[in-house]
Amino acid sequence: MKKTLILLILLSAGLYGALPDAASVDVISPESDGSFYYPKFSPDGERLLLTRERFAGLWEYNLRTQTLVQISHEMGSGYEPLYSPDGNRIYYLRDTYENHRRYRSLMVYNRLSKGRDYLIENKRLLTHPLLATEEGVVTRTGTKILVVDRDRKAENPGIRLVHTFENHLTLYDNGKEKRLAPSGEGNYVWASLSPRGDQILYNKAGEGTFICDLDGNIQAELGYANAPAWSPNGQWIAYMKDYDDGHFITESEIWLASANGKESVQLTKTDDVIEMYPRWSPDNKALTYHDLTGRIYIMKLHVTE
Repeated sequence: MKKTLILLILLSAGLYGALPDAASVDVISPESDGSFYYPKFSPDGERLLLTRERFAGLWEYNLRTQTLVQISHEMGSGYEPLYSPDGNRIYYLRDTYENHRRYRSLMVYNRLSKGRDYLIENKRLLTHPLLATEEGVVTRTGTKILVVDRDRKAENPGIRLVHTFENHLTLYDNGKEKRLAPSGEGNYVWASLSPRGDQILYNKAGEGTFICDLDGNIQAELGYANAPAWSPNGQWIAYMKDYDDGHFITESEIWLASANGKESVQLTKTDDVIEMYPRWSPDNKALTYHDLTGRIYIMKLHVTE
């Protein structure tokens, strides 16, 4: 029995690996007088997508040449944009307002031709890009899940994804949709599917962050862990611990946890910097995030192979 327990512990350690720790942190300054937020790596890790406050506008910053290209100046375009898998297209939203009502359009930017096109135009109920595939980008308009690109639009694509719709945790799997409530009824946010597609990471408002299987059975508890993000290898979760006084954010630090919820480590320890919204590099070896003043950071990680 004792040998079996030791073996299980060793297997678990091998599966999730030792938690990375911070090796170095660089401040990225795309413009000396500009504030940027919500950075996201490109599929090759050589560029970042950036936006301004309130998701106004969308930019791409080349880390190697240190050049900045504006993709859009429009409202909403910085809210959860996605690269295509090959990195040549960028999918994003465009918000317009009429009679105090918001209308959304889904746009695509071609990095090679520098052209922009509408994929879906002026819809009241349109989600941000949910998933980018070789066939196009997956989104939701009303009750329909669509995959669209310049030359195609199809309903009920044969894919699996997780998102929150009307604050419900929603699993879409090969044309079928079901609502899950692993932590009971309430508001669910920051939901995402694991890289292997067999687990769901989510936050339940007022209760914390959890990982469940596709049937809604809770498998791990991460506690207070906001804006959680899977590492590409599925072994770790990056997140922020942010606090406020009811009006303003007063502190926030970047943390990591193992995907089994057994271990966690604080990566930033700064009294005068409020770090938020970490996102992974595609090689699992770096995180990018912003602070409250609009500075962009890249933290290189020491990863034990």
